Amino acid sequence: MLCSVLVFLSLSILSTKSQDIGVLILARGGSKGIPLKNLQTVGGISLLCRAIITARRSDLKQVVVSTDHPLIALEAVTCGATPFKRSKVTATDWAPSIWGVQEYLWSNSEINTLVLIQATSPLTKPSQLRLALNKLNIPKPVDCVFSVARRTILEKGLFQNNNCSVVEMSVVESLEVDSYSDLLIANALI
Repeated sequence: MLCSVLVFLSLSILSTKSQDIGVLILARGGSKGIPLKNLQTVGGISLLCRAIITARRSDLKQVVVSTDHPLIALEAVTCGATPFKRSKVTATDWAPSIWGVQEYLWSNSEINTLVLIQATSPLTKPSQLRLALNKLNIPKPVDCVFSVARRTILEKGLFQNNNCSVVEMSVVESLEVDSYSDLLIANALI
């Protein structure tokens, strides 16, 4: 499946100081298509760990994995991220991602800029994350890059508004793993 994979949220004032930037990876345990999908491997590395490594290689330090599953939390710690206990309500297959983001933000008021990375997008590059962060302020300040918004917009239940920018990705880089076929394709591309 192809879709957008980067969400950069400028949450209050436009600030991209490293201490104000948080990385959030939503990784629930109840995937219907592939059980524990976030722990599946591409190129010998779990999807979750790939996302964490990509964030770290982008010089992003505060990497958090929001999950409802103990094995995913363990993998997060093993790969150098901090687990965040996701509620049962926000971890259902019918709950929109914005609920998981809001739940995390309610507990972390110091975050001014949020980078939301999908673990199921294993071909995201660190350079794309850095480019998106730069686009928050250059050439003019924007609220979001790709599907992005300030904190007040998130609190309203939205990911974007009309003041956004984009980071263009190729069709290959936009691969999202939702099925076993997607896993095979991702492994072939790595």
